Amino acid sequence: TVGELAGGIAHDFNNMLSGIVGAADLLKSRVADKDRQYVRIILDASRRASELAVKLLVFSRKNKLVTMPFDVHNMLKNTVALLEHSIDKRITMKIVTEAERSVIIGDETQLQNALINMGINSSYAMPEGGNLIFMTRNVMLDKLYCDASPFDLVPGEYVEIEVQDSGVGIPPEVIGHIFDPFFTTREQGKGTGLGLSAVYGTVQNHHGAITVYSEVGMGTVFHLYLPQTDNVIVPEQSEGESLYGTGCVLVIDDEELVRSTAKGILEDLHYSVITAASGPEGLEIYRARRDEIDMVMLDMIMPGMNGREVFRILRQINPELKILIASGFTRDGNTDSLLQQEGCSFIRKPYMKKDLSWAVAELLRDE
Repeated sequence: TVGELAGGIAHDFNNMLSGIVGAADLLKSRVADKDRQYVRIILDASRRASELAVKLLVFSRKNKLVTMPFDVHNMLKNTVALLEHSIDKRITMKIVTEAERSVIIGDETQLQNALINMGINSSYAMPEGGNLIFMTRNVMLDKLYCDASPFDLVPGEYVEIEVQDSGVGIPPEVIGHIFDPFFTTREQGKGTGLGLSAVYGTVQNHHGAITVYSEVGMGTVFHLYLPQTDNVIVPEQSEGESLYGTGCVLVIDDEELVRSTAKGILEDLHYSVITAASGPEGLEIYRARRDEIDMVMLDMIMPGMNGREVFRILRQINPELKILIASGFTRDGNTDSLLQQEGCSFIRKPYMKKDLSWAVAELLRDE
């Protein structure tokens, strides 16, 4: 019940953040240089709010995984670069890469958020400074280990990520509760108690495992085990610039804030835009104007006719229609079958102008 509540709150929260992030991103290039610092403050605060929504979604098991191959070592470098701006400068961070095979398939953003959570937690355990080490290695987990594990593991090769700090350690009476949702040892108002719960949920979502060992006064070490993948190509990272294009996009979303922001971003990217406030309205517009519409941007959670039903009817009308699913989460987690279809992609709310530009360009490039 709490999970359903958390997921529902996070969905509405992400819709509001989509409007805030999108509008601020558009303003960034339109305000005077002296005022851009305030836009950056809005975007920074929105990103942190979005991270809280991600924690709620992971805890509620409603978060949509955006899975693709990526290199764990590159993710760790980016994680440390972000942590350098977040934690005490007296803490020395180090990456040790012993894993020879470091590619996994998963949601890089979720896993990076998990490691940032762990790094920030470790920093609180080192108020006078200390050492934070991220280490990787390849390990083989056999059937005996997997059968004995509380996690749903398949025997095979895993990438192990070790996160070790030299902090105050975790008392024995506390360590058994650190992954419990809403459990925190921090003062009221200093923590939600969702950080390590979200880490645990993220590892579960990736069919991995996490263990912890700690001694008071000696520090803490976490071990994350993630299935290693062979014979896959890691896609190149998208460039920092937005991609501009041409074409007509139909945006179907019941939230006026989301519709107007998406319309503003897409028009700024040189697309023409039609909006619809519901599934039936979107279908009526598409039937009447299908010859001029190149792509549909579709929300999943809408009252009355939901996005999945709209998707089904749109594909009956035009089996080759390009559809971009835009959602903070999916209530039943069943968009996988939609995303496996040709000409369909996914973008998570809230999104930046650059992210939306690449998602749309990727779908329309074969037009």
